[in-house]
Amino acid sequence: MKNFVALFLSVFLITSLTAQEEKENQISYKPIFLIYSNFYKGISKTSPESNFDVRRAYLGYDFFLNNEFAAMIRLDIGSPDERQNYSLTRRNAYVRNAYISYNHENLKIDFGIVDNFHHKLQEKNWGKRYIFKAFLDEYKFVSSTELGITISYKFLKNFIFNSSVTNGEYLSNITGFNKYFYSAGFDYLPSKKIIARIVSKYSNRTDNNLLTSIFLAGTIVKKFTLGGEFAFKNYFNEPITKYNYGYNIFAIYVVNEKINLFVRYDDLKSNLPENYTIPWNLANDGSALMGGIEYKFNDNVRISLNYQDWYPFAANLPNKSFIYLNLEFGIFESYKRL
Repeated sequence: MKNFVALFLSVFLITSLTAQEEKENQISYKPIFLIYSNFYKGISKTSPESNFDVRRAYLGYDFFLNNEFAAMIRLDIGSPDERQNYSLTRRNAYVRNAYISYNHENLKIDFGIVDNFHHKLQEKNWGKRYIFKAFLDEYKFVSSTELGITISYKFLKNFIFNSSVTNGEYLSNITGFNKYFYSAGFDYLPSKKIIARIVSKYSNRTDNNLLTSIFLAGTIVKKFTLGGEFAFKNYFNEPITKYNYGYNIFAIYVVNEKINLFVRYDDLKSNLPENYTIPWNLANDGSALMGGIEYKFNDNVRISLNYQDWYPFAANLPNKSFIYLNLEFGIFESYKRL
């Protein structure tokens, strides 16, 4: 009998350890499926056009391991070189993300084709990517996707250090060490309702530039969120002094769990170099205003009726204004990762 009990316990122990080991190495995965579509109608004389459009579609998978590793692969069907919200849409399908992620306590490391961390915080707080991109992404201060490594480390309870070494644009064919971008920044989270970030990004590539961005957002009073950002990009490897800069302000008021109101203003400028008669990047300088109402049907579907415009600072370029009906559809898992 004693031998039987000993044998039983041994088998039970071995089986339990094997099951535990299998559980620790078990892979789980969740699909990523997200669509941004819209209908727009021009309401100014210089923008009479109207159309239906599918702005973007994301398809992919998240993979999770119990031993602190994860991975993502995601296809982006849209236009990776899209300049403005009103530009001609060119359909392309490309690998938006393909990376391995390591998470251990306060440390997070991503390696591969990753999203640029500069604008992801802004995008999360703005919360309406399907309507309009984050400021840094929309006006090409940074590329939205890069190939390289990003590191995030939380310390002193309220601070997060972010850093990356990437090639700036992962589709680039530039070779050699000069292709790399180096980034460093800090997030400060004094409470769950307020967050601030300062980050710089430098490259000694052909354009030899330094970007500095400051972002602040928070829920000032109940149901009311206010955020803003300032960005400055200096180009050193030029015979003249060149830089562009701008700021962004947005406000969101939550009426109830289904409805919220929002407004946003963007302003983009470039400097006037010596012996120039106009700013060096005047063709892309201007301001954008948008505002409207959003309705959330559920965790998978939301819709927005809103106004959007673009007022260039160049006198010879037309103003454009539109009424948009934007729709986002996605499975629940997508919202936590994009």
